[in-house]
Amino acid sequence: METLSIRPGELWLKQLLGIAQGYSGGSRRIASVLLSLWSGDSFKCDLQDLLYLDSDRLQQILTLIAYLHGRGLQLDCLVSQEEMNPILDRYQPRVEG
Repeated sequence: METLSIRPGELWLKQLLGIAQGYSGGSRRIASVLLSLWSGDSFKCDLQDLLYLDSDRLQQILTLIAYLHGRGLQLDCLVSQEEMNPILDRYQPRVEG
């Protein structure tokens, strides 16, 4: 599937990706949503986590969901593997072997 690069008008999406790479509880919650939208078969999010986001971040998440829904897209059409790698590195479960 071809990945479309994030356009300049989608600054809110870049902001979410940046926050998701942080170390706060909000970062973890945003990462959970982004990972679920990016690869729902592999990552699940708890919708109750959205209740603990500040209003601006919640609005950005809802805007993202509406944007994807309105265009029939999934997040992997807007965000590349390379852009998700920092989030995956932080939140993907590690298999010890």
